[in-house]
Amino acid sequence: MTADFDQSPAKWRARLGSNQRPLASEGAGGTPSVSEKRLADQCPTQAAALAVQLSRDTGATTAMATITKREQGSWQAKVRRKGYPAQCRTFTNRSDAVRWATALEAELARGVFVDARAAERMTVREALGQFRSEVVALRRGQTSDPYRIATLDRHLGSFALAYLQPKDVAAYRDKRLREVGPQAVLHELKLLNRVYTWLVHDKGMPLPGKPPTARIAKPKPPRGRERRVSQQEIEAIVDETESAQLGPIVRLAVATAMRRGEIVALNWENVDLRRRVARLPTTKNGEPRCVPLSPDAIAVFEQLPRRPSGSVFGMTGRSVHQAFQRASERARKRFLEGEKGEVAGKSNNFLEGLHFHDLRHEATSRLFERGDLNLMEVALITGHKDLRMLQRYTHLRPESIAMKLASSSPPTP
Repeated sequence: MTADFDQSPAKWRARLGSNQRPLASEGAGGTPSVSEKRLADQCPTQAAALAVQLSRDTGATTAMATITKREQGSWQAKVRRKGYPAQCRTFTNRSDAVRWATALEAELARGVFVDARAAERMTVREALGQFRSEVVALRRGQTSDPYRIATLDRHLGSFALAYLQPKDVAAYRDKRLREVGPQAVLHELKLLNRVYTWLVHDKGMPLPGKPPTARIAKPKPPRGRERRVSQQEIEAIVDETESAQLGPIVRLAVATAMRRGEIVALNWENVDLRRRVARLPTTKNGEPRCVPLSPDAIAVFEQLPRRPSGSVFGMTGRSVHQAFQRASERARKRFLEGEKGEVAGKSNNFLEGLHFHDLRHEATSRLFERGDLNLMEVALITGHKDLRMLQRYTHLRPESIAMKLASSSPPTP
């Protein structure tokens, strides 16, 4: 058989059969067939010679695969092609080595090969850690991202980046939906997608295909919160808090529509009561902003003592969150026990499901209900750059609009 191998590739095809489905290593002329692959399994030496002969006949710069049996009994596949780094992988059996080499040759021939070795070596845990230290740590207002990173790390951290499949992310999605709401899961999936995108664009890491998050169904986002905060709820929280700072912080949030992080970052050097302006050097979107101060906001500042540190409140955002939740829970419990439940205007959902961020929502709605501020003026106060987002925050009370209509309607003849 070895002597016959000096015959042309065409004669070998005639002897092996007529099945001519191309292999990945085919060139522009001669084409290895499935029968030749069968020969590769049965007669590796002759198959290698045939591959060399085909490459000489075609004159093409094709990928050449070498399958070698190692002393330990494993099989090593090597694929070389001009202009590409050599690829090598070891398998326990020869058929897997041939299958991998054939698939890799096909990618090289089509020009879609991606060297995924770096993504195979890096785990999701390592990628999340880099993203946290190089991106999240440098951004203001990203208080939730570290918790999301920890959650993703706990469930998906052991996967290699290249081997995390859509089915794995889908299983994570389904498990988390049984624990938290769809909005929280959406934020976590978006963060994982941001990590993959950052690795490709900023770090130059080649990844095989799209991020796994791009190929799964996302949870349907809930409707935007429409929670309005009544003045009675605000007073109840202020009355029940054990923090001397929370009362002024709550009142200032309702008077200015500032975010929690912006309030706790206030320094006296940036508060000009004479000009009635508070300057925020850093905000969530990274741009400074000047907030006009209403008479209610001025009254809050005038009642506060000056701290040696220069900080207006001397609290962290986490401390404010905890104090607000505790005061809300105490006020809610007192209401349910009936001590304050007889006050007119209180409903069964009094203080139920209330978050500090709802105060910003309430403040924005009150600014619109004034009737003397247009959309751009409200955006200047609140710092919203996307007017669609501002519209989502704003839920006017129908009774306020009805009063406007009544006051502006002409008298009935």
